Amino acid sequence: NAAADNSSGIVGMDRELRVSQIRVLSDSGGDSVSVMFGVLWSVGLYDRFVVESGEDPNFEFFARLPPNNNPANVVNLSLGGNSSCSSFEQAAIDFVLNNSSTLIVAAAGNSALYGEQVPFAPANCNGVI
Repeated sequence: NAAADNSSGIVGMDRELRVSQIRVLSDSGGDSVSVMFGVLWSVGLYDRFVVESGEDPNFEFFARLPPNNNPANVVNLSLGGNSSCSSFEQAAIDFVLNNSSTLIVAAAGNSALYGEQVPFAPANCNGVI
């Protein structure tokens, strides 16, 4: 998103592009639940997901977060874990895809470079590019 004529020697694709960085992992790592909460919040659907999940016995588990007034159109998840897509990850992704026009892109991992075929979530979830 670099603007032209900025003396930096690069030009971005769109000078109106805005990038938001949302930290979902700590220095010691994290889990897929935190990542999916970050995705839901980044697209402005966290509160709605929590309300619609209110019948879930883990409802008290959901943190209260401030509303996101600048929802993302594209979510880039440059991360992943060596696992299959969990039911929670898929439910969160489905919620985003069914309630917005957001595009979700995820890293697939590099394990296959060594001949291993390992699942890598959230890249292996349905609807994720």
